[in-house]
Amino acid sequence: MKTALVPLLLISWIQLSTGQEIFNKAHAALTTGDTTAAATAFSDAVKAGQKLTDSHYYLGLISFRRGKLDDALTHLQASVKADDENVDAINLMGDVLLAKNDPRAALKQYLTAAKLAPKNPAIARGMGMALLGIDSVDAAIINLTRAKEFAPDDPGIYAGLGDAYMKQNVVILGITNYKKAIELDSTNIEYHYKLAQAYEKDRKYNDAVKEYEAVLRIDRDYADAHFQEGSILFRAKLYRNAVGPLREYVKLRPKDFDAQLMY
Repeated sequence: MKTALVPLLLISWIQLSTGQEIFNKAHAALTTGDTTAAATAFSDAVKAGQKLTDSHYYLGLISFRRGKLDDALTHLQASVKADDENVDAINLMGDVLLAKNDPRAALKQYLTAAKLAPKNPAIARGMGMALLGIDSVDAAIINLTRAKEFAPDDPGIYAGLGDAYMKQNVVILGITNYKKAIELDSTNIEYHYKLAQAYEKDRKYNDAVKEYEAVLRIDRDYADAHFQEGSILFRAKLYRNAVGPLREYVKLRPKDFDAQLMY
């Protein structure tokens, strides 16, 4: 009996060692940004039954980054099935569900994650955004403010607070928080666009134009920024200045005949 067990144990050890090598290869590929190779290797690790909770989590993460939300959810559910205390997978499930416009389901995941990691800023931020999604604005502000205490340099928290205050029509606080988000991440195009819209709502049109131009420095094909800038200039009767942005908008949205009439 003992003699028969030796080769079986050896085979199991070889399989485990090979599975670990596959997982390590996958993780290394992900670290270097080669998500295609990483996805293939993590899939191989899953087939080998190696580190299922981690392998499925990373496959979920890669799918989420690629916009494949259903695939992401499938992998994350498998990750949590293998380890129901995998906080990262539970939290990411919340992010995926939020991206799928299901804030109530997302909130359920964030609440579960928060029980396991009550001081995790990413969870508190996600919970705040989910609460915003179901119009619980006051609760969202409380969660996002708490998240700010844990992670004062997280721009997403300030952007979320900006969204919350804009929903409450407290424009000055919306502007303040969007500006802080941009201070921490000046290349985020959505922060600039939201700040421009907040300035426009506050009738600070020169500041709004500057922010729309900041958007366009990052992405010249951001059609709505061209249109909003052109519209402000048109309403200000600066017709010559309005022509450029409106012409660029029409190039990107040729079927918008109302914009064509403006120039």
